[in-house]
Amino acid sequence: MKTNSLSAWILAVRPYSLGNSVILVLIGSALAWTDRGFHWLPAVLCLAFALLMQCTANLVNDLWDFLKGADQPDRLGPDRAFAKGYITLGAMKAGIAGCWELVAAGAACIVFAWFYTAGPYPLAYHGLGDAAVILFFGLVPVGFTYYIQTGAWTPEVLVAALASGLVIDTMLMINNFRDREEDRRCNKRTIVVC
Repeated sequence: MKTNSLSAWILAVRPYSLGNSVILVLIGSALAWTDRGFHWLPAVLCLAFALLMQCTANLVNDLWDFLKGADQPDRLGPDRAFAKGYITLGAMKAGIAGCWELVAAGAACIVFAWFYTAGPYPLAYHGLGDAAVILFFGLVPVGFTYYIQTGAWTPEVLVAALASGLVIDTMLMINNFRDREEDRRCNKRTIVVC
């Protein structure tokens, strides 16, 4: 694969994972529809934002897991673009920065993406990755998709948002189970490792 090519970037943003973002916005929008509060434009903007944040989180994870020693050549699962050398350090940093500049309202999601595997106290390395995923892949996208369209927050939205976050967290748990030996080696204390 050619370095910094479109194919490398597609690999890095992990298109197979983007359905997670889509389904969360669809759930929030469906709830807004049933309460007669659905609006197309905010729904589309929420979808675009959710996809951008998922891509950003994947790029940050690709870079920082490699820098912390988590993505070694013996890892199981799909290739990681940065670990394989398909994207250079400068290009990856520029790609992450470019994504962050697209949506100023994504500050909270960007902080989550950063602190998930980077920062002075990376959540995924201290057994808090699951809580962060439930919050930022459940409560935030489902709840705020609904809220932006209706101006309200209901108990049904809270339940759907929590359920969605738990479903996405199940995927994280499966990945963490698969990566448990590598995570243990680099002191990534996921719930599975603990």
